[in-house]
Amino acid sequence: MPPTIFLRLTRNLRQQWKPSTPPCSLIYLPRHILSLILQPRITASLVTSNRDSQKRTSTSWNHSSSVKNFIALSVDRAAELQRAIEAHKAIISPIRRLPNELLAEIFFQASQASFDRMADIGPTKAPWLFTHVCQLWAEVALGSRALWSRIFMHLDRVDEAAGGFASIAKLFFERSGNFPLTVKYSANTVIPHIVHSTPLWNM
Repeated sequence: MPPTIFLRLTRNLRQQWKPSTPPCSLIYLPRHILSLILQPRITASLVTSNRDSQKRTSTSWNHSSSVKNFIALSVDRAAELQRAIEAHKAIISPIRRLPNELLAEIFFQASQASFDRMADIGPTKAPWLFTHVCQLWAEVALGSRALWSRIFMHLDRVDEAAGGFASIAKLFFERSGNFPLTVKYSANTVIPHIVHSTPLWNM
């Protein structure tokens, strides 16, 4: 074979031949060279991982806040519904279906029991108590003349007789209208002094 042809074949083979591995593998590089090459990649990977972790944490926190807000709103809504249920229970209560005349008679009998015991009159006693329950009861109580026709007076209590008691008694008289009055009084402290002073009476 002529030398010229041999050189051409050699040149062609060199141009077509490609090594399967790089001429210098990273495995055989010194450690400090490897660290310089790989450090930016590791740092970038850590930064990316940290950002992803922060995003997941932020997402979890937002989800937790949303759940807490939902629970708070649910609790408020449940309380509102419970109040509505209680209000409707009062509306459909059997006592609301009683005729006003029968309700007034019940009030009268309850007041009679207090009157027989000679209980003090006041906002926590019958018949005052009936005017503070609901609008219907107040209307029935104020519209019943008989309910205010009985009054018990403590004459031993000077402070009440001098001021507050007098105004309460006047209110009883006004609300009873033309209904016949029944008045009881207690004067256990005053009567003995009156009896003891009978010789001085101007007859």
